[in-house]
Amino acid sequence: MNRSMKTAVQVFGIIVIILLCTAIMNFGLAKVLGQGYIVGKNISIKQWLDGYHSILYAVTGVALLLPLLWYIMTRFIFKITGSKDVGKRTIWSVLWIIDIVVIILLTWGIGHIEKGISLYIVHVVLFSFIGYYLTTLLFTPAPYKYTPLGADKLRRKK
Repeated sequence: MNRSMKTAVQVFGIIVIILLCTAIMNFGLAKVLGQGYIVGKNISIKQWLDGYHSILYAVTGVALLLPLLWYIMTRFIFKITGSKDVGKRTIWSVLWIIDIVVIILLTWGIGHIEKGISLYIVHVVLFSFIGYYLTTLLFTPAPYKYTPLGADKLRRKK
């Protein structure tokens, strides 16, 4: 597989994983709300869902942007010219923290559904831990493939 095709496959993989997280939230929430859960005393489910979908699409955008930014930086911007050029875990970690903080801030207003389901925690787990972490773990270009935490456990060093 040539470099261009490999890049396209990796970017496509990132997009698919994030869109899968969005679909899980969208359809999973519809199932939860269909079971008679209440979203609030002064708001209808339709009004709540309209606002929620706007937030979900913003979270999806952030969840797509940061792994793609990491991919673009490691694929096209960072160059390895010496042994000190490989350590980019701090940048990777800062992007992950930004991802977590922005997702919490975007979803904080969602609040709780009856029985205390904290949707912002579900979003952080799904989009940040599964979305950002998994996509960067699986699709980081070869020169930086050991940068994400735990990557050395997943991939064998030769």
